[in-house]
Amino acid sequence: MKRLLEDSQNEGIKSRNVKRIETKKKTYIFFLLIVLIAGCGSSQTHHNHFATYPTFKVFNREYHEVWEAVLESLKDYRLIRTEKDIGYIKSALIENNLKERFEFEIHVKRQSRGNVSVTISSYIQRYQEGVGWKKITSNTTLEYTILTKIEKFLKKKGDR
Repeated sequence: MKRLLEDSQNEGIKSRNVKRIETKKKTYIFFLLIVLIAGCGSSQTHHNHFATYPTFKVFNREYHEVWEAVLESLKDYRLIRTEKDIGYIKSALIENNLKERFEFEIHVKRQSRGNVSVTISSYIQRYQEGVGWKKITSNTTLEYTILTKIEKFLKKKGDR
C-alpha cells in the first residue's frame, strides 16, 4: 500500500514536471515569436547607416559665380523651380532603378565678407513590396556629390 501511495505521488510529481516543462516551452516559443515579429516590423522612417558627408559648404566667391556653378552642377537633373533672387532651387521627383526616388532643395545665401553658402536637403523614398513608398533618411552622398561638382566648377573658373 505504501508503495502504491509512493507510486501515485511520483506520478503526480512527474505529471506536474511535464506540465511545467510544457508551459516553459510554450512561454519560450511565445517570446521567440514576439522577438521575431518585432524584428520584422518596420518604422516609418528608415535610415541608411553609412558615413555621412556635409550637406552645406561656404565658398569665398561672388554670389553670381556660385549660382552659375550650382546650375552647372545640376545640369543632369530636371529642375522645377529656380529663383536666383531668393537663392532657391528645387528638383523634380527623380526615380532610379534601385526602387528609390528622391528630390532635393538647394539654398544659396549671401554671407558676410563676400562668402556664399550652399545648403542641400534631399528627400528620399524607397519602395517596399506590400507597403508602398516609405521615407528614408539620406546618407548624404547625393548632397556631397553636388557640392563636390560645384567646387570643381568653381576651381575650373579660377581663384578670386
